Amino acid sequence: MIKFFSVLLIVILNPILLFSFPIQMKDNWKAFPRKNLDINSNPETWEEVPSLTFQSTQLKNFPKGEVINITLYKSFEISQEEYDNLDEDISVLFSYISNVYAVYLNGAKISESGKIENGEIIKNGSKGNVILHFPKKNLQPGVNHFYIVISGMKDEEVSVYGNAETSIDYLKNHQYTTRQRVSLILLSLYFFVGVYHLLLFYKRPQDIYNGFFSMFCIFASLYIFFRTNVIYEFDLDSLVNEKTEYILVYFTTLGMLLFFESFIKRKIYKPTKIYTLFIFIISIITAIFSKSLAAKMLLCWQLSAFYVLFRSSYLMIKGVKEKLPDAKRLMVGFFAMVVCLVLDLLGAMHVLPGLNNMEIAKYGFFIFVMGIAAMLANRFMILHNHVEELNRNLEHKVELRTAELRESLNHVQKLKFQQDGDYFLTSLLIKPLMVNEVHSDKVKIDFFIKQKKTFEFKNKIHEIGGDICIANNITLKNKNYCVFVNGDAMGKSIQGAGGALVLGVVFRAVISRTQINPSNRTPEQWLKSCFVELQNVFVSFDGSMLISVVMGLVDESTGMLFYINAEHPWVILYRDNIASFLEDSLSMRKIGMIGLDGDLQVKTFHLQPEDSLLIGSDGRDDLLLRINEKGERIINEDENLFLRTVEEGKGDLNS
Repeated sequence: MIKFFSVLLIVILNPILLFSFPIQMKDNWKAFPRKNLDINSNPETWEEVPSLTFQSTQLKNFPKGEVINITLYKSFEISQEEYDNLDEDISVLFSYISNVYAVYLNGAKISESGKIENGEIIKNGSKGNVILHFPKKNLQPGVNHFYIVISGMKDEEVSVYGNAETSIDYLKNHQYTTRQRVSLILLSLYFFVGVYHLLLFYKRPQDIYNGFFSMFCIFASLYIFFRTNVIYEFDLDSLVNEKTEYILVYFTTLGMLLFFESFIKRKIYKPTKIYTLFIFIISIITAIFSKSLAAKMLLCWQLSAFYVLFRSSYLMIKGVKEKLPDAKRLMVGFFAMVVCLVLDLLGAMHVLPGLNNMEIAKYGFFIFVMGIAAMLANRFMILHNHVEELNRNLEHKVELRTAELRESLNHVQKLKFQQDGDYFLTSLLIKPLMVNEVHSDKVKIDFFIKQKKTFEFKNKIHEIGGDICIANNITLKNKNYCVFVNGDAMGKSIQGAGGALVLGVVFRAVISRTQINPSNRTPEQWLKSCFVELQNVFVSFDGSMLISVVMGLVDESTGMLFYINAEHPWVILYRDNIASFLEDSLSMRKIGMIGLDGDLQVKTFHLQPEDSLLIGSDGRDDLLLRINEKGERIINEDENLFLRTVEEGKGDLNS
């Protein structure tokens, strides 16, 4: 019995004793800054590489030239017995090699990728998940010498990366290790989820977050596809693959950030717009320029990815604090994905020794997508239940809503009737003040008044606003004068009408006093006194009521004009078929302005026979030119347009 178990134990252990695979190949390498296939030549000049996360920056003393060559060496042993019983193909696995490389086993070249001619890279050879097959004819019992010659430009990444799977093992084991069925299944799922949300966005463009989520899913699925070994079957230049991979991952993070911001905040803020511009810039640089510059852009993106992480985390926490629907569900999937992304990012940047890119982001993304799916399913159920409830109670709710709208409409109509009544009463007060009582054989004054606001009261159309015109006759020092004022009170409708009412009452009172007791004051003194009286009244409103005016006197016997312009549109003179401004600068502020001090300036101008003066408020320039394609009103901004209109109408107010 004991003999039987001994024989059985020997039979079971025999394969293990015969074959010592896998043979670890990650540690204890040597590097030389040139192509050198003889480890025994100048052995002291070879640099030790403790672990195979090797980059060209670890070596110095490269020969002059743009292209650098580096030789990596490691030996391994196979016993005579192992060699004799080796009846299966063996290989070695590397996670990544860049850029052009050639592999030698015991002096014989067994593999190569990429091509360099005349100091230029003709074809890039970078690859991931590199399986190097060891033909038995190139192996030998005892010590075997393994060389990797990697080449590239001085300013780009020239490297070899290994991981826990970097070992000599049976070829079938390495093929099993690098198979990517799960990745292909997941990326297909992500792609179809992205297409589905793209269709949702097409049907409802107002839900822009569906478009951004679609962008996130589709770019993520394409990025994962370019990370698989399937891409090498297309035999594309590895530089094209690498740059495409970079650009895809750039837009994946952008899509994620845009999705969170549009979903939680319902708008895109300026920092995210700047980040979007940044992504487009580094993508263009990556696509156009060299591999070394593309690697620098990748580093920039890796640093910016932390901004995306912090910004997205802030949005998620903000959503939870504001108790937004589905924010908690979204947060669970988000942080699961972030943890996986951070681990992959740190591994890709080789920040921590021994931490490589484990490519687990696809699983984190799967959790995230399922979280979104659950969230959208929940929203759909809520919407579906709400629609069913609406259908059950639709008729009753329509009747109830109609009654509420009818009541609101009646209330609004009552308020409008009361408002129009107030407008009407105010217009009744203003109308008697806006009169033209000038009687003169030498001076003619005409009015044209069109208020901004029109309203209907008791089936009649009325107007109300802040524009006012008054004209009359007074006598100063036994001379007859025509007095006038043109004013425009601040505000629309009732507010402007209040200012016009105050001006009309005060100005008419000043005229009445002068007509009863003819003054011995000069025209300048009379105008200044009138202006001061108006200013004292308006300033009592504490700046809430302002009015711009042109008021003046015309000497009937000489045609001399005396006037004051308080921030009113400039007076226009029409003489000899030419219209021009009497003024060219602002001299006084509006009446009612607090702190208005200084000397009043009364301007003069001698009118000739057949001269016409046109004085109007700013409404004379507010001409609607057209309405553009966006529905925006285009208003005239050319102050000389009115001059040309006056000339076309030959100075006639009614033309």
